[in-house]
Amino acid sequence: QKRHIHPEAKLSGVFYIQVPEISEGTKANKGDLVFLGSNGCSLLQVTPKQGGAIVFPSYLPHQTIPLENTMDRICIAFNVQ
Repeated sequence: QKRHIHPEAKLSGVFYIQVPEISEGTKANKGDLVFLGSNGCSLLQVTPKQGGAIVFPSYLPHQTIPLENTMDRICIAFNVQ
């Protein structure tokens, strides 16, 4: 996902059902969720964990570093109004 926000909600989140293991030779940050400041610089970078959830204010700009893996990652993104 490219940089975006969720202006229609108060909170947003992602629940990670299945997260593929990072293979050797792959950069560790592939698939990470990145929260951005107003100047576009990274404020926080979170590596998804299988069974984990991340909840954050919907106005916070965020993006996902593209995952380069042949295995599926399954997640459920949600908004709370």
